[in-house]
Amino acid sequence: SSSSSSSSSSSSGDQAPTSSNLQSLPDSVLLKLGRALRGTTLLKPISRLLEDVVVRSMLASKRLVNVPQVTLSGVIQEHGLEHIDVLKIDVERAELQVLSGIADQDWPRIRQVSLEVHDVDGRVDYLRQLFQSKGFSSTMATQDVRMAGTNLWMVFAKR
Repeated sequence: SSSSSSSSSSSSGDQAPTSSNLQSLPDSVLLKLGRALRGTTLLKPISRLLEDVVVRSMLASKRLVNVPQVTLSGVIQEHGLEHIDVLKIDVERAELQVLSGIADQDWPRIRQVSLEVHDVDGRVDYLRQLFQSKGFSSTMATQDVRMAGTNLWMVFAKR
């Protein structure tokens, strides 16, 4: 049986890594840990744990900020953009929401797309098909060898 207390005490014994004790590590240590784990079977579970640390840290210091919602087509219209040479998207799992903000008449203005995507529910294949349906002649999905074991991919499309 275990008991819990509202006070905490430090111990010199080894502890399994948890989001609460990893959160106290400096960023430089976490980066070195990530680099050391590249290509190992520990990369995926440790990545999830570190992601949890970052999210918890962000939520602990959260504050409500109201920002206007803007679509890509709104930006294109507001600035009178006739063409976009390269559209780079890195929005942490909100790729589909961003792309849904491009009106049909604006897709031909975009010459190339570089998109970081988390391959959840077949998202990489879906995006390649979407780009082909929007007139892109070449699409490619690639995963950096350092990201092997994660769901992080890059998708590129070109007219």
